Amino acid sequence: MPPHPIHSPIHCNPAIIACYQPTRSRSFSHLHFRPLPVIENRWLHKVNHSPRSQFSRIAAVMSEQNNVRFGRVYRSTEPKSNSATASVAATSIDDLLASCLRIVRDGDLLLAVSVDATSKPKHYLVYSQVLCATSAVFSNMLGRNSKFAEAVALRDARKRGDDKPVVAKLEGDDTEMMKIILYALHAQYHNADRALKIEELVKAAIICDKYSLHNALRLIAKTWTTNLRSTTTTNPEDWLLISWVFGPGDIFTQVSKVLILSGSPSQGTEDQLVFGDAKRTLADCVPATVSSKLIERREKYVKDIRSHIEGLECSYLSEDWQTKTTCTVGHNGKECDTLQLGHLYRSLLVSGACTYTNSLNRITADLKKIPVLQLPTTNTHSSSRSNGYCSCGAYVQNYQWSNHNCSYNTPSNRHDNCSWVPKLHNLVDGFSDIKGLSFSDFPLRKWG
Repeated sequence: MPPHPIHSPIHCNPAIIACYQPTRSRSFSHLHFRPLPVIENRWLHKVNHSPRSQFSRIAAVMSEQNNVRFGRVYRSTEPKSNSATASVAATSIDDLLASCLRIVRDGDLLLAVSVDATSKPKHYLVYSQVLCATSAVFSNMLGRNSKFAEAVALRDARKRGDDKPVVAKLEGDDTEMMKIILYALHAQYHNADRALKIEELVKAAIICDKYSLHNALRLIAKTWTTNLRSTTTTNPEDWLLISWVFGPGDIFTQVSKVLILSGSPSQGTEDQLVFGDAKRTLADCVPATVSSKLIERREKYVKDIRSHIEGLECSYLSEDWQTKTTCTVGHNGKECDTLQLGHLYRSLLVSGACTYTNSLNRITADLKKIPVLQLPTTNTHSSSRSNGYCSCGAYVQNYQWSNHNCSYNTPSNRHDNCSWVPKLHNLVDGFSDIKGLSFSDFPLRKWG
């Protein structure tokens, strides 16, 4: 009987993630492993010592190692007991073969796929070598050098000439979407090439990313994503994950820009964005580096607005405000500055038009509502006025007020350009041209 994987010598078990750590220098498909002392093993407590249940548990751990690079979180439920393992043992292979879906007729591996540890699994008959060739996770679990129970059982069966498949459990996966993906991996595109709903495409992206199937599903994914491109504007949160996994890069850039503009910090925390009135959030398996980039990019533009407004306030409250005014017109400078400062306070601070916890779209809309306010330049001309002096110094008779050409009422003397509002509007108008994220922002993303 082969040695139990956990008790095998560390130096002859390079596939066991529990006793090895990956370097971060290359992608998951080219991980190098360096041995660690067994006492430092932080994964052993996650491994059930039942050989039959090890596969699903260690597979989850291996994909977790891949997720560490991007801070991704998969909330898969860990089995709490070996009842599921006992039920598999109690059920004969012949009974499972009779009720399973044969992806291939003569497969050597029977996958028992379930949503969680308590749900009834669906069984799919597949080729183990196909899974090893298309997935780094499956290659480490079922490859020729693997010491896991399922890999050992496959090799023993080949030596004995036994045509009975080996059962391997996969938990935490959507069964119907896994079926379509298995068809695609086995080149049965007539069963996989169909229009998917947006919810199904999200599930496909989760499974693909979990088991490192990016390159294997690249062609069929183009068909899936092309049919749903029209939903990128209505489902940007879903499309961020879909485009991250399947591409293309232009959609990833497009939806990330939408999310930067529409996202606002979640109440009570600044490390998560929510979207829309329903406070939608990103999927749990979106890499933390991606969500952090969204927050970082949004904060950059919020900081630009904050800095601009604080600069305006400081310019009107300078120590030498009595001798040096912000007003661009030579006369009535103090009055003009006082008007603009009051307009600034009234519009932004008192009314709360600029609340930085809102989305950039909301902040822009609120700021665009602020009207331009300027100091009047001359007296109001009216035929009913009596004789008198205009503010420009000219003496005007009562019947000449309507025709008086005031020297102050010229472009160079009007206060049209003293308002701070147009420049603020120009700043927020520029947000429509901001750039979304791109794959080049994430050097660790190696697939196409």
